[in-house]
Amino acid sequence: MDIWAWVEDRYDELYDNGNARLADLLYDIPSLVCDDEAEAADQKINEALALAQSIDDKWVEVFLRHWRLQSKILKNYDVRGMLPEAVALLDFAHTEGTKGCPQRICAVQDLAAGYGIKDGIGYVEERVSVARETLAEINGSWPCYKCIGSELLDALLDGGRYKEALYELSKMDREMAVSEDADASEITFSRCRAYLGLDDLDKAWALIEKAYNACGGESYKRHQKLLKTLVLCRQEKWDDAFNECPSFEDAMLAATYYDDWTHCKYLMVCARKETNTEELRRQFHQMVTDLIKKDANRKAIIILERLIKLCVAANAKLRAQLSLEAIEGLLPRLHKDLGATETHQRLCQQVEAMDDTAANDFDSVDALLEHQFEDEDSAYQSYLAAKGKWPTSADVVVGLSQILVRHFDSDKAFGILQSAYESLPSDAVLEHSYGEAYIAKHGFQEYQKNFPMDDLGTLVENAVWNRGFLHVRYLEGHDPAQVLTILRQIQKYWADDLYLLGEVARILIKLGEYEAALKEHQRRVSLDPDDANHKWDLLISASLTGEAEIVCDTASELDMSVNAEGYFDTDKRPNIRLRMSLPDGGDEICFAVRNGPVTARITSISRIEDGYQFYDHEVVFDPLPLNVLDQKDDEGYPCDSEGNYTLLYPHVGTRETPKYDVFPIDGFHPGDDLIADLREKIEAAGFVFSRRSSDDYQLRWGYDSDDPKQASAIYIYILMSQEHKKELLSDLLKEFAQGLKKPLVWLELAEAIGDDALVITQREICQKYNI
Repeated sequence: MDIWAWVEDRYDELYDNGNARLADLLYDIPSLVCDDEAEAADQKINEALALAQSIDDKWVEVFLRHWRLQSKILKNYDVRGMLPEAVALLDFAHTEGTKGCPQRICAVQDLAAGYGIKDGIGYVEERVSVARETLAEINGSWPCYKCIGSELLDALLDGGRYKEALYELSKMDREMAVSEDADASEITFSRCRAYLGLDDLDKAWALIEKAYNACGGESYKRHQKLLKTLVLCRQEKWDDAFNECPSFEDAMLAATYYDDWTHCKYLMVCARKETNTEELRRQFHQMVTDLIKKDANRKAIIILERLIKLCVAANAKLRAQLSLEAIEGLLPRLHKDLGATETHQRLCQQVEAMDDTAANDFDSVDALLEHQFEDEDSAYQSYLAAKGKWPTSADVVVGLSQILVRHFDSDKAFGILQSAYESLPSDAVLEHSYGEAYIAKHGFQEYQKNFPMDDLGTLVENAVWNRGFLHVRYLEGHDPAQVLTILRQIQKYWADDLYLLGEVARILIKLGEYEAALKEHQRRVSLDPDDANHKWDLLISASLTGEAEIVCDTASELDMSVNAEGYFDTDKRPNIRLRMSLPDGGDEICFAVRNGPVTARITSISRIEDGYQFYDHEVVFDPLPLNVLDQKDDEGYPCDSEGNYTLLYPHVGTRETPKYDVFPIDGFHPGDDLIADLREKIEAAGFVFSRRSSDDYQLRWGYDSDDPKQASAIYIYILMSQEHKKELLSDLLKEFAQGLKKPLVWLELAEAIGDDALVITQREICQKYNI
C-alpha cells in the first residue's frame, strides 16, 4: 500500500482550493525531520497544524501530529509531555473521521517508541504486545510494516532477546518479499544490532557497510556511521573506528545518537585509543543532562554508568558524585527497576573508594582567581575552602557556582548564588551571575518582575549597570522602546560613559529617532575627540538626518574626500554588498554602489516571489565590514574566505525608498541581437531590464505526446517605478513580439492592466508550451 498517495492527492487539492502554504508544508516537514532540523520542523508543524485545523482537515492533522511525534520522540528522545499526546493521537486517529487515514498505524509506532525511550527494558512486554497486535492488521506492502516491525525489534533488542529478534526478522523478510515495493533498508540497523548482540561481528559488518536508504536523509547516514564505528570497535579495529566515528557536534544534533556515540567513545577509552579527558567527560555529561530533561530515563542511566567509570579512572570525583546523584534521582522514574538500584549501589562503592583531591591554600582571593588549576576537582575543593576562609567574597561564591554549572548542576549553583545574594552586600559580579541564574531557572518575565529597574534599592553603581544590561539583553530585538527606557535609567548613574552613549544612539536609530541619535554621537565625539570610531558613528546619524555639513566636516577629519552633498565623486564609488533585514526577520545580501562614507545605492534586484524590492534604495550602513578580503584567488585578486570580492556591511537605515513594480517576461529566446534591441527600447523608455536566466534555460513541452520538444528560452524582469505607466510597457512588448517567430509572454503585466483578451491569449501560450 502506498501510504503517501493520499498526501500527493491532498497536495493538489490544497493548491487548487487556495491552501498552497499548507500544501508546501506537507512536503517540507518530513524532510526537515529526517535531516535533524528539529527547530525548523517544529515551527512549520505548528503553522501547518493551525492551517489544517482551520479547514477541519482531520487526515492532514493526523499526518502532522505524527511527524511532530517523530521529531520529538524518535529523533530527539524527548518524551516530556509527549506520551499523553501520543495516546491522544492514537485515539484521534481511530475516530470516524480519521480511521481510514494510513498514518493511524504510524501513531502506534509513536506511542511504542515513546515508552521505549522513557524506559526501554522496563516496557519490553508492553511494546512487544502492541507491535505484534498492529502487525496483524497490515501486511508487507505497507511502509508502516517496517516501522512497526522496527518497534517490535527494538523492544526485543532492549530485552536482550537477539535470537527472537532474528526470527522475527526472517518472518518480516518473507512478508515483505510478497510486495514488489517493499524496502527492507529501514530494518537493516535492527538486524545489525541483533548480530552484534550475538557477537556475530562479520555478519554485522557486512550489513552495515553496505546499508543504504534513499529516503533516510542525513539522519540515516549518521546512524550508519555510528553503527559502523560500533562494529569496528567490537572488532578491535581501533584506527578505523576512530576515523569513522562522527564528531561530538554531529552527535549533538539529535539525542537519538547519544547512546551509540558514548558507547563507542567509552570503548575507545578502555582500549587506550581515546584519551580520557575532562572535555570528553563534559561531553558525556552534557548529553546525559539533555536526556534527563527529556525524560529518557533508562538511556540516561546507561550513559551515566559509562561516565562514572570514566570519572573513576581519571579520579574526577566531583563529576562522579554529581552523576551518582543523577542516577539516584532517576530510579523512581523507571517503570521497572531491573537491576538499576544494584548498579547504583555498585557505582557508589567505586566512587567512595576514590581519593579526595586536596584544596590549594591561597593568601588572597585575587591569588585564587588568577590561579590556573590542572583539574576541576582541585578547583572545586579550593573554592570550597576559600568560601570558608572568605565567606563574604562574592567572587569566591560566583567562582564556585561556575564550577557547578560546568558540571551541569545548575540547581546547586543557583542555591549558592541565591544564599549569597540574600546575605551579602550589593556586588556587581554577584548581581550579574545571580541574575543570569535566575533567568535560566525562572525565565525573564519573573526576573523583570522581581528585579525591576525602577526600584534599585541599595545597589552599588556597578550592580545597577549589570542589572540594567541584563534587562537590555533579553529585551533587545523585540522591544527597543523599553530598552531605551532602561538605558536612560542607567545613564543617571553613568552620564558620560562612552559605551553607553553609543548604545543609546544605536537604539534611537532603531526607533527612527535620528536627530536624538545624532546628539548622542556628537556628545560622544566631544568627550573623546581622538577616537576615530566615534566619528564613524557620527557619520551614520548625520547621514540618516541628512546633515551634509556634518558629514563633510567629519569625513574631512577622517581624511576622506566628499562633495558638498557628502558624496564621493562618481568615479570613486566602489561596489559593495549589504546585509539587509527582511520583514520576516531574515536577511538578504544585496549588491550596491558605495556613494558616500556610510551611504550606498542598491543595484541588485530581488526575486518576485520574495515579496519585497530594495532596488535603487539609498541606505546607510555600518562602516565596520562583516568580512575581510584577506585571501587571494587563483589569479591573485583579493577575496574573502568564501570567495567574495566585495566587502559586506550591515544595513542600519534607509534614506530613500523608491518603489518599483516587477513584471516577468518568459518564453522562447529570439536571439541575442533581438534581446539587445529589446533591452535598448525598454531602457530608453525609462524601465529597468534584468535578464534572470542563464544560457542553459530551456522550455520543454509535449511530454504527453510521442514527440516531446525543447527549445532555448529566456526569463527577464522588468522594473518600473510608480511614475511609469504599465500600459506603455505592455504596448512596447506587444510591438516587439509581433515580429517574433515564437512567443514571449508577460502574463502578470497583462493581468495588472486588466487586458482580458491578452490574458486569455497568454494563458493559452503558457499552457501549450508548459511555461
